[in-house]
Parts: sequence; structure tokens; C-alpha cells
Amino acid sequence: MNAHAAPSTRPQLQLHTSAWAVPLTLGVVFGGYAAFIADNNGASTTRTTLIAVIGCVALTAVCYAVGAARASLAREARAAAFGIVFGCAMGYLLSLSGYSVLKASLVGATLGLAMTAVSHYWFYQHEA
Repeated sequence: MNAHAAPSTRPQLQLHTSAWAVPLTLGVVFGGYAAFIADNNGASTTRTTLIAVIGCVALTAVCYAVGAARASLAREARAAAFGIVFGCAMGYLLSLSGYSVLKASLVGATLGLAMTAVSHYWFYQHEA
């Protein structure tokens, strides 16, 4: 009865510091800047806090998901994912500034397309 437990065949989840530190840093900076914009436009303290926390959590989760999936994505899809995240984030920040939804959407889409192009160029030049 001296049987040993069989080794687990499940892969162990390894979390490197950069796997969560970079998305968390981006989320905190984004949430802080969103709170700054909302506060300057006269939002209440409760609304400003909600905007900051929700923006921080949402961007952190999306950046972590993109970072976790980037190894399995093709170069073009990875560039598109980075462009979509960047464009949506910048469009949201612009909409908090009081601009119309149309203008914020157009600026976000333009910045997202620019980020997609730059990311694709970077990946194409620096990957084998």
C-alpha cells in the first residue's frame, strides 16, 4: 500500500510577471486618464470613480486576453487585434472629452488602422 500518486498530466499554468504586469499597468494608466478627463468635464466623484475602475478592469482584461492569445495568432490577426484594442481605447477617451460619438468613432477607427499598419510592419520586419 505504498503507492505513490501518479504525476499530473495537466499542464501547469505559469504566470510570468510581464503576463499580468504590462496589462495591469496599461489598465491603471488608462483608468486614471479616463478619470482625469471625466473629472475635468464636471462628472460627479462617484461617476468618475466608476469610469476609472470599469475602464481599468476592461482594458486590463482585454490586454491580457490579447497577450495570452498572441502566440497562436497569425501576424496579420495579431496586428489587427492590437489595432482594434488601441482604436477602441482612444475612441472611448475622446468620447469622454465631450466630442460626438461620430467624431470619436472616426478618430478611433483611424488610429486603430494606423496601429494595425504599424504593428504589421513591426511584426513583418522583426519576425522570422
